[in-house]
Amino acid sequence: MTYCIIRECSRESVGGIAGNNINSGILSFCYATGTITATDYVGGIMGYKTGGTVEHCVALNKEVLATNTTNNVGRVVGNNIGALTDNYARAEGMTLKNGSGDVTPTSDATGKDGLNAAAADTHQGNSGTWWSGTAGFSTELWDFANDRLPHLKTTEGGAFSEEQEPAVE
Repeated sequence: MTYCIIRECSRESVGGIAGNNINSGILSFCYATGTITATDYVGGIMGYKTGGTVEHCVALNKEVLATNTTNNVGRVVGNNIGALTDNYARAEGMTLKNGSGDVTPTSDATGKDGLNAAAADTHQGNSGTWWSGTAGFSTELWDFANDRLPHLKTTEGGAFSEEQEPAVE
């Protein structure tokens, strides 16, 4: 999946890619954009994680909002028990809140908020090399260019017949 845009949701365990992982699944090499809103367990990539791994994912969401007064909100995952490896999140322009107000994220590649990533790297001037270099996305599976988000290639390695236009709000 190249990207996921979720406008609003009023449930628990909501993320830009997956709601929850309570076993041993692996979510890797993905990114999400848009706004994620739910009552509890809210993350830019995954809402509720009590097992498995989230690795090499990039949260580029405009807003990640938990309507309850909870600590279960994060730029990458809302709740985490398990492995988080080399994840990134939008350094500027992302609102992270719970029912009590603004939440201050911690920049950490192995934490629930991910390591800060600059717009210049993720979807502007340096994006052609940042995704394959720093974020570790495969050049065999993804197409990269400066000033845009990555595009997923077909299984044959070529471009999809339909144009991909993922965007950061």
